[in-house]
Amino acid sequence: MMAIAHDPLLRNPHLFHFTDMSNMSKIRELGGIYSTANLREMGEAFCAGGDQDSLSLDVRYGMDRYVHLCWAAGHPMAGRIKERKPDANLFYLKIDRAVLYTPGVRFATAWCTPTVLRS
Repeated sequence: MMAIAHDPLLRNPHLFHFTDMSNMSKIRELGGIYSTANLREMGEAFCAGGDQDSLSLDVRYGMDRYVHLCWAAGHPMAGRIKERKPDANLFYLKIDRAVLYTPGVRFATAWCTPTVLRS
């Protein structure tokens, strides 16, 4: 009998996407979450989670073409947003991990810092 390899992603039943509540009506209207690059191309206004430095790095390294998800609610970047914008009303959307098996989806098990992106 052949052994079946254990899928390490099974330990994460969900992924999360945090966003400001002000984005929720647009997410519903558009029928889902879009990358910041797609939103800009569509001419859609949105409340970005990253600061200007973070957004600039995303554009520079092409990460603005991806929707950013995290493995658990309570991501440290959400705390950074609250530091910059204490009135931010953040909300976590629960995303089925099955999205990871969609052709073309890429993911990293660590933050994509400029150092990581250059390697």
